[in-house]
Amino acid sequence: MIEERVYQIALTRVKSLGPVRQRKLIEYFGSAKACFQSSEVELSSVEGIGSLAARNIMNFNGFEKIQIEYDELSSKGLQIHFFSDDSFPNRLRYCSDAPNLIYSLGSINFNKERFVSIVGTRRATNYGKRTVKILLEELSEHKINLVSGLAYGIDIYAHREALKYDMQNIAVVAHGLDRVYPNEHRQTVKSMISNGGVISEYGFGVKPDKEHFPERNRIIAGLADATIVIESKRKGGALITAEIADGYHRDVFAVPGKTEDPLSEGCNFLIKKNKAQLIEKADDLLRAMNWIQESNKKKLGTQKKLFVSLSRKEEEIIAFLQKSGPCHSEEIARELSTTVGMLALQMLELEMNGLVRSHPGSIYSLC
Repeated sequence: MIEERVYQIALTRVKSLGPVRQRKLIEYFGSAKACFQSSEVELSSVEGIGSLAARNIMNFNGFEKIQIEYDELSSKGLQIHFFSDDSFPNRLRYCSDAPNLIYSLGSINFNKERFVSIVGTRRATNYGKRTVKILLEELSEHKINLVSGLAYGIDIYAHREALKYDMQNIAVVAHGLDRVYPNEHRQTVKSMISNGGVISEYGFGVKPDKEHFPERNRIIAGLADATIVIESKRKGGALITAEIADGYHRDVFAVPGKTEDPLSEGCNFLIKKNKAQLIEKADDLLRAMNWIQESNKKKLGTQKKLFVSLSRKEEEIIAFLQKSGPCHSEEIARELSTTVGMLALQMLELEMNGLVRSHPGSIYSLC
């Protein structure tokens, strides 16, 4: 008897069937198992599926191999998170190209508040390392969760600094979780397991091939509310992650550097093109994300003000919530073409005026 979990893994491995169409099928048929048990006519009748994808589903014959892999994953304590599971990262649900299934090893709560990704060059200088050290020391006081890529340089230095402050510490890797790459970082991974761990979209046996790293970067960007770039050339993985985060309407920050330094060229470029906010200290990020409040701001829950004067963007937020009902901040930001950080500031103002109410999980509704 094949478990639903095996069918879920299989659905993500059907050729020519990407994340968007996988979700459409689950929504239409109700389960992965039902997808595989449907006829070609039924499958191809789903909008956007087509006859080729339908035949690929019908002809899929890798269940036995997946069952063996699943048994091995389970025996080694790995967890699987399908997009319909409560444990699946909510932030990834709002990224159209995100994987529908991820594997994890460790103790990870993807749906805590305040996730920050830190990325940068593999050839970190003392300036970059010092910046990571200072930022994480300051951020650790504000219940920040770290995401990075376990690579040489800024990534691994960020993971190791986060360990000092017992921050939830997540590494997104570009290979199966039956290995650690680079191997020199194995001990760091072991130390992260108790409060964080490693995740991947790839099954056992998948090697860290070159093309997997850009794919990995979209998960780093998608898991975080904000991405910080610390030292990067004009081209490279860190800039790819920043561009993806910007495309997801997430906030991007960059640490400036000397104009003649190649490792600062990427950061300076992001700031110059208004794709990243300049960050010099943790307070810059905390205030931009509205994770600390000015001392003179009124406490929430005050009586609703009469005759409130709203900005155009605030009026758009109210109009959107009137039509949508309770909605996640990511979806609101995407629909209104703004960033989550900017939306947070506007939502705080609306809450103070008694017009909007916040709920757990970054959900907002009208009062």
